[in-house]
Amino acid sequence: LQGFLAANGDDGWDVPLVHNNLGSLLAERGDLLAARRHLERSLAVLESTLGSDHPNVAFALGNLAELLGSLGDYKESALLWERVVATGEASLGTEHPQVARDRSTLATVRIRQGRFDEARVLLELALEHTDERHLAEVLNNTGGLHQQRGDFEGARELFGRAIALQLARYGSGHPEVLSTQRNLAAALRSLGRHDEALTLLEQVLSQAEVLYGPADPALLKYLTALVTLHQARSDDAAQRAVSARALAITTATLLDVLPELGEREAL
Repeated sequence: LQGFLAANGDDGWDVPLVHNNLGSLLAERGDLLAARRHLERSLAVLESTLGSDHPNVAFALGNLAELLGSLGDYKESALLWERVVATGEASLGTEHPQVARDRSTLATVRIRQGRFDEARVLLELALEHTDERHLAEVLNNTGGLHQQRGDFEGARELFGRAIALQLARYGSGHPEVLSTQRNLAAALRSLGRHDEALTLLEQVLSQAEVLYGPADPALLKYLTALVTLHQARSDDAAQRAVSARALAITTATLLDVLPELGEREAL
C-alpha cells in the first residue's frame, strides 16, 4: 500500500481507500500514530471531493473516531461520532438501524468520559431502533454502562444475552464473542465470582491465541484482564507471570514499529 502511494501520488480516485486500508493495517499492528495520519488523510481527501455530509465521509469519520478512542482522545472521538450520527440521521433517517449502531458507539465514548446519563439516552434509542444484526453489539455496550455504574448483575445479564446472540451467529472463537466474554469475565470479577471469571478468561485467551497467534498485540487486552483478575484474587505469582508476558508482547511490538518510525523521520 505504501508502494502504491509512492508510485501513484496522492491524487487518484482510490487514494482515500488506500489511506484508509493502510491506516487500518497499521492500527492492527499497534502503530496508532501512523494509522492516525493515514486515516486523517483519507478523510481530508474525501471531504474535499465529496463534501462533509456524504455517507462515504461518515464512514471515514467513524474509522478515525474509533482510532482516536483507542488513543484515549475521547473528546475528539465523541465530536467525530456526533458528526457520523448527524450525517446518518440526515441521509438515512433517525430510526435507521445504522444510525442506532452509531449512537451505540457514541455511547461507549460517553461512558469513557463518565457522561453516563447521555450514554443511557443514546443506548435506549439504539435499542429501540437496532436490528437483529446489531442487537448483540448494543446489548454489549449497554452492559458496559451498567458495569461502569456499579450494576454488576445487570451487566452480567446483558453480556450473557449478547454472547448468546453472537454464538448463534458466529460460533465460538470469533473476535466479537471473545471481546464480549472478556466483558462478562469483568462483571463476574466485580461480583466476586473469581473462579468463574478465571475459567472464562483462560478459555478466551486460549481461543484468542489460536485466532491471532501467541505473541500478537491483540492478546494484550485479554492478558490485561487476567492481570486485573489475579490482583483481585491476590495471586501475586500468576499476576507477575501474566504481566511479564504482556510486557514481552508490548516490547516486541514497539521494536517492530520503531525502525519504521526512524525511516519516516529520515525522509
